[in-house]
Amino acid sequence: MIRLKQILKEFPETSSAADITEKELKTAKIVVNGLINRGFSRIGAVGLAGNISVESRFKTSATDGNKAEGLCQWQAARLKALKAFADAKGKGYTSLSLQLDFMKYELLDSYYTNDKYIPGVPKSLIFIDHGDEIGYSKKKPRRDVESVITETKNYINSITSNVSETTKNLRKNVFRPTASLAHEDRRVANALKINDYTK
Repeated sequence: MIRLKQILKEFPETSSAADITEKELKTAKIVVNGLINRGFSRIGAVGLAGNISVESRFKTSATDGNKAEGLCQWQAARLKALKAFADAKGKGYTSLSLQLDFMKYELLDSYYTNDKYIPGVPKSLIFIDHGDEIGYSKKKPRRDVESVITETKNYINSITSNVSETTKNLRKNVFRPTASLAHEDRRVANALKINDYTK
């Protein structure tokens, strides 16, 4: 029985549940390469792309018709942050390169502003480095900023050496869709296909 479990664990997963089109694969390649160029690991970039394939089909102007928008279907404070970030950069928030820049700002930089507040980004998300201490617009003890860097922590803690596991972890920890929109099998299958396509 132990040997069987080991074999199943080593057996490569398939992309049979994939529903990604050829056109979407081409956009996925742009997204993966764009994220890697911005400092994301290859597995992290592929896992994010697998999730994006279900969240928005790689459409930067995608909306759920209610409260979520963009590649990652940002909503609430995160959507407000995306729009404020776009305004600060002088770009439309549906720009692909802008949304990739924002993913770096959110997931790798922890909304870090290097002492320059981006107007419109919710202050609850931003932290500023003041040398010995980190705070918002005023100095606060480092421990008080722990909740601010949640998205970066969630991203970092989701990354493994396996595309499938990373994709699942990102769905759970970063994208957090409602159960009816989870479609984890499609996210994983698409990520595996993207991984093969972008090698």
